[in-house]
Amino acid sequence: MPLPLIRKADFTRIYWATLLPGLVMLAVAWWAAQQGIGRRVDFIAVSSTPLFIGTLALVFGHGAYHRRQLQQLTQVGDHEEKVARYRRLYSFRLAVPLLICGVCCVLLVLSGRKTFLYYGIFNLVACLFYFPSILWIRRELQDEELEFY
Repeated sequence: MPLPLIRKADFTRIYWATLLPGLVMLAVAWWAAQQGIGRRVDFIAVSSTPLFIGTLALVFGHGAYHRRQLQQLTQVGDHEEKVARYRRLYSFRLAVPLLICGVCCVLLVLSGRKTFLYYGIFNLVACLFYFPSILWIRRELQDEELEFY
């Protein structure tokens, strides 16, 4: 029986297509905040705690959804179908930190608070752990024979 193969280039493309726009958004938002281009919205500058709590709830909800999807993925018998579903799940996993980073960029421009810049950087640094590795994908797909090509 041939080894199940998975194309690393697909996952690497998804990874960079998520990380690079996040870096560009942060750089543009930081520049705009430094230049004073954005409006100063006082309620954001004063009460950012509810926004952080909301993003934490989004992250935990996304994690629970991701675990459920991975459990359903282990029941798929066809290797090609499993890889296709995992590719969509991988894209969605990286989309949430990018979305949070985008919200942080908007809030940085609107409020001028550097806290949002740091939180956006933190989200992109957290994405670094999702770089496609065969060990990670083997563990998530529960297939020890899986190989990259």
